Amino acid sequence: MSRKKRARARGAAAGGRSRPPRARKGQTPPTASGVRARWWARWRSTRLWGWLAVVGTLLTVLATSLGLFNDAISFWKDYGPRSPVVLTGEVSVAVYGLGIDTGGGNLPATVIQRINKLEAGLQQHLDKRLAPLEEEGLDVDTAGPEQSDLPDPDPRTRAQAMRERAGRVHADYVLSGTVSTATGSASVRPELYVSQGAVPGAGELTGFHQLGAVDLYGDLDNPVVAVDLRERLLRSLNSVVELAIGLAYDARGDQDNAGHHVMLAEQEWDVALNRQLLDLTAGNLAGKRGDLGEAERRYQLADTEEGSGRARFGLAEVVYQRAKCGTESVDSVALRGAEQRYREASAADHPPEAYLEERIAFGLGRVYVCLGLAGIEERWADAERELSRVTAAFEAGESDLRELASEAYACRAIVALPAPGDPAPEQRLEQAETHARRAVEFAVNSTRRGVHFGQLGFVLGELGEREEARAAYLKAAELDTARADEYRQRVTELDNPAD
Repeated sequence: MSRKKRARARGAAAGGRSRPPRARKGQTPPTASGVRARWWARWRSTRLWGWLAVVGTLLTVLATSLGLFNDAISFWKDYGPRSPVVLTGEVSVAVYGLGIDTGGGNLPATVIQRINKLEAGLQQHLDKRLAPLEEEGLDVDTAGPEQSDLPDPDPRTRAQAMRERAGRVHADYVLSGTVSTATGSASVRPELYVSQGAVPGAGELTGFHQLGAVDLYGDLDNPVVAVDLRERLLRSLNSVVELAIGLAYDARGDQDNAGHHVMLAEQEWDVALNRQLLDLTAGNLAGKRGDLGEAERRYQLADTEEGSGRARFGLAEVVYQRAKCGTESVDSVALRGAEQRYREASAADHPPEAYLEERIAFGLGRVYVCLGLAGIEERWADAERELSRVTAAFEAGESDLRELASEAYACRAIVALPAPGDPAPEQRLEQAETHARRAVEFAVNSTRRGVHFGQLGFVLGELGEREEARAAYLKAAELDTARADEYRQRVTELDNPAD
């Protein structure tokens, strides 16, 4: 029998589409019917929509000429060794040249020399600070400033330039700061750039962070003030490095060491700096270990600072976790609360390099998929609209979104599955197959690729393509070892179909 005839037969047997009844308070909601119900029953445990991925490759280009003042600054720069072409450590940190804000005034040569000396010492200090981690089993790699680094103090320019450096040398983190002499007394603003993909499941941390200002109350012509500048900047960056170390352990799955280093960062945090990055990090780690109360508290603290879109996105993720998608007792109230939180995050300020708009669209898409799969409310069209925003941005060239797009394609495959009585079930299944294959193609994490192969196997099985489905399930078992038995059971069912 042809694929088309088999699909027609399944469609005829399924009957007409009907809206699933709503669950009463205190009852387990009904589940979606038809092909989606079979998918839901088998793959509930994969939590496809619960894993918010972040990705690796970075795009934007370095800003160009900044005029004669910057040419003069470049002339004075005295950097250490050039950065290697690629950093390969588990903790890969680059130092970017300091920004200099003179407020339009002139900068004496002695001050320029002191700033450049500080830059040259940053990598040495960083290497010394990170060296003990090698003994703990973490592979550490660092890179120093480069002659092409821009001293422009504008935060947008610095965010773009640090992002470009991270992409070029494959740094997870880029450390820097901006020195200001504009008011007649010196101050320094520590800075951190967190790359896409540095920390899985931490989209709210991605991008550029300027951590407030440490005032020095004196002119950098004064050697005592210059020494104070060095000490305060290094002390501030030490606490930021502790956060980076904690996140590196988190990426390894070592929650104990991750929490320990975040605690050390909090103990060392300069009171002059804002705490948003610290609270965002602590909130993210708390959410991952299941302490949703602490995660919510930390995100609420971060919500008082500028750029609160990051914190509100984190709060939306907390509420989504409380909805228990992927279980038999989905909380519809929490799901609708998550939808509202995502919309609040979208309305708040957030840096464009964090791709929060696309992450929010993915979050909304997950909510609508969950509502449909749980039989609470059919929002399939809304899910497709939001998820398509993610995949369209990726297909348009935003390669940073690769992993997120992979997850969005996997969700779109669920949306495409035919409902009972669908007039063109085979067409819907073929569309689901296309999306599932793209989810596999764009996955970066091997375990997630295994999950997506499992989804592809299910769709191919529904299409009657048993050999292809069998191969997909076996590949899933190879990559997603935690669920290997489930995939092999699917193979057994294909080899021994029920009458």
